[in-house]
Amino acid sequence: MRTWILAILLLTSCNITSPSSGQEKEVRISVDRSSYSMGDTIVVDVHNGLDSLLTTHDHQSFCSIARLDRATPVGWDDAGPCNSLAPTRQVSIASGESNSFRLPVVASPDAYPAVTQTGTYRWEFIYSVGPHFSFSRSAHVLSGTFVVQ
Repeated sequence: MRTWILAILLLTSCNITSPSSGQEKEVRISVDRSSYSMGDTIVVDVHNGLDSLLTTHDHQSFCSIARLDRATPVGWDDAGPCNSLAPTRQVSIASGESNSFRLPVVASPDAYPAVTQTGTYRWEFIYSVGPHFSFSRSAHVLSGTFVVQ
């Protein structure tokens, strides 16, 4: 028994890694800048760096494929509901492909779809690997935070 414990400790203490091709095999969501002002446009890019197709759904913030969160004193809140009455659709992104969308920043509180409040934000992208979206086997990634001033 002690031999097994020593073997496990030895293996877990070693930094064993597999060879890498130099490319990250991950899903990323990013914005084009770290700060925006009224009148700017936020460009959001979702990139599938996996070897497989991934699937998500629309009907998230402003009916896009990602959720926009705004920082509050108690955590993160959804910053952009989808007011569409259209049915939710699945959206697939092939391996190595990207899906980009744009969102204006405007001072009018009645503008839609648009970011209308100053603050700190981030995007969340929820997806499943394969041709069908499933919450039970979903994963998510977050963009870095950005500021609207």
